[in-house]
Amino acid sequence: MFVKKITISLFSIIFTVSCALITIGSFFIAPLWAKKDDPHFVLLDGKWNISTGQMAALFLFSVVAILFYLGCFRIFARLSDKGLKIMAAFLFAIILSIETAILILFHGVQPPKVDGGHIYLEALYLLKHGTLLGNEYYLQLYPNNVPITIARYLLYRYLAFGNPDWFLIVDKLAAALFLNIGIFFLWLLAVKTSGRKTGNLLLVFTITWLPLFLYIPYFYTESLAIAFPSMAVYFWYGHSRTGRPVYLFLLGAVLAVGCQLRENMVLLLPALLIYMLYTLRLKQTVLRIAFIMLVFLPVTFGAEAYYHHLGYRENATIKAPVTHWLALGLSNEGRYNVADTRLSESLPTQQAKKQADYALIKQRIETRGTSGLLKLWAVKAFRTFSQGDQAYAKYNQRMDHYNAAYRYVYGDQNQVLLFIIQVFHIATLFLLAVSGLTFFRKIRFDVQLLMQICLFGSYLFFIFIWEAEPRYSLLFTPLMIFCAARGLEKMHQFLEAKKWLPAQKRWKLQTAGNWLLVLSLIVLLAVCAKWNEKAFTGTTEKYEDYIVNQQAARGKPVALVDRHHTVTQTFIADKAFDRVAFMPARFHGKAAYRVSLWHKSGGRQKMVFERKFTNHKRKTNGYKAFLLKKALPGENRHYALRVEQLYGPAHARMFLHANGPSGHFEQMDLYGGGQFYQNGKPMAKTDLTFTVSKQITGPHINRHLYRWLFGCAFFMLLLYGLTVLPGGASRKAAKKIREFADA
Repeated sequence: MFVKKITISLFSIIFTVSCALITIGSFFIAPLWAKKDDPHFVLLDGKWNISTGQMAALFLFSVVAILFYLGCFRIFARLSDKGLKIMAAFLFAIILSIETAILILFHGVQPPKVDGGHIYLEALYLLKHGTLLGNEYYLQLYPNNVPITIARYLLYRYLAFGNPDWFLIVDKLAAALFLNIGIFFLWLLAVKTSGRKTGNLLLVFTITWLPLFLYIPYFYTESLAIAFPSMAVYFWYGHSRTGRPVYLFLLGAVLAVGCQLRENMVLLLPALLIYMLYTLRLKQTVLRIAFIMLVFLPVTFGAEAYYHHLGYRENATIKAPVTHWLALGLSNEGRYNVADTRLSESLPTQQAKKQADYALIKQRIETRGTSGLLKLWAVKAFRTFSQGDQAYAKYNQRMDHYNAAYRYVYGDQNQVLLFIIQVFHIATLFLLAVSGLTFFRKIRFDVQLLMQICLFGSYLFFIFIWEAEPRYSLLFTPLMIFCAARGLEKMHQFLEAKKWLPAQKRWKLQTAGNWLLVLSLIVLLAVCAKWNEKAFTGTTEKYEDYIVNQQAARGKPVALVDRHHTVTQTFIADKAFDRVAFMPARFHGKAAYRVSLWHKSGGRQKMVFERKFTNHKRKTNGYKAFLLKKALPGENRHYALRVEQLYGPAHARMFLHANGPSGHFEQMDLYGGGQFYQNGKPMAKTDLTFTVSKQITGPHINRHLYRWLFGCAFFMLLLYGLTVLPGGASRKAAKKIREFADA
């Protein structure tokens, strides 16, 4: 028992320090409103890309967020059991309302060119042909994506009834459903372990963790796997409390299916084993692990047999070995890169692939040295766990209709939302660090410790071993939220202990101190709002309201413009536009070119815009952009963008980027509203890399939105201020506020 106590206390310290460092890293995000902001935290060349003013604002608003959580918990502590049930229903209604709004506003989000887009095409192929044979190169290279492809195929076949109009709707509904399943089991676990007030607090944390909802339009492994960590921990809790084998059976099934959908789910297995060794005797641990494996292995082998039945065949000459991801974990920022993938693809056997990966790993370790590795691990930690938005916008760039809501949530004007997300992210991480102190002095084995072991294992895995991306932290986000809610409960208990205050002075001293804090923060917020209002609401910037935003440039440049070749890209404009842009890949020789727009109506074409340019024209973010003298109407009119050479030497030519055929992967038509032509000949599933938009000039933040942001912070502080009053006093204050408002 002494050894267990020492090791748990040591783990608590390490976990708390780790979470604290990740929390500190969350302040170092790149300036959100910078003109040329870099999305990374600390660049590997040692240059810093931070804003001290933004860091101060994040700190101020994070303190407000923590007090808001604390105020909510105190409100819940004063409610009756019936009141807590009503509050839970209200909070679940808010969650469903958020999801409904996302499903309505962003139902037109299309699969991206990566990951989720690949499995979308594979699922369509399987649905059409009934087998994966002949079109499984992507799945042979990345076999971990086979289960989610099969799951998507089953959704399309049995829930969408094979109707293509319903495919993407079913994707989003399934993602929302599995998210709700995860939230429900997490809430149920919180209610059973800590009571309804903590369950309601967990729902508040969930509502403020917006990336959980903003990932709904993107269907990939986490879309379904997000439900399984919560279910797994709940079923273990049910077994530990009752001893019933049915919970252990369900746990084994959940772990098996979860690991199929998302392999990182396997991190929960060693965490569970470690937890069992602390809470059970060795014999009991072995028996329970054996029982879980008796369920886990048949489900796993059965799933693989079903994949084989559907035509999937593993190809060792294509499959990327495990060492591939280890090498990626030591690459630039520890992220995916094409060069490593091409190297693996070029080698014919698994042994050759592994040897190349081992050589790459050795070279990168020697090149970086100790200081380089420390810097790399810090960057991976910050990118994966300190980035509050978890890169939700990266995978939701394609829309069939770009509305105003898209610009403010996923588009170029989402800085306010990113700031809000980061604020609540910092607050949650801080409370997660506080939760680590739970077992420092008093050793108590419960599911919170199991979750913390799992979370710490994910830190070690993605920071030191595996390839890392911000999205990878999404799977165990529910466990982070649960522990953070427990951390706030721990903070509340400490603040309410009042052992250091004389009984007769508690009201005067503690309440006065809390209100002094509230008023001080209100003053700071007011000063901050006043000093920055002109800079944020008065400084204008140009934004693009997109009609077409086809940014993919896959494969070799296939669009050639010279004396004998012209390029044409058709598109449909559903609203007015005044800007077109395309992306040159390279020029040979000096020549004059012309870009023109043609309106197609009734079988006839009319030129509505033309502009001459040369290879010396300045680029904007890699694009040749052309601003029209006046906006052209939308209303679903058909246009054609044409690029041609006017004059120049015989060898002069220009190559334009396009999304064309490339490598072994299936070709995806990323813009369905038009067609690409080379010399009048249509090229299947190919589109020019181009944008069509209306350029709008506006402030960094709309004045009303700016004031709303600070108004919400003021409301949060007032809510906390009311909760620090004694029950009777707070009710009287609330009554006076209502009377004042009615007057």
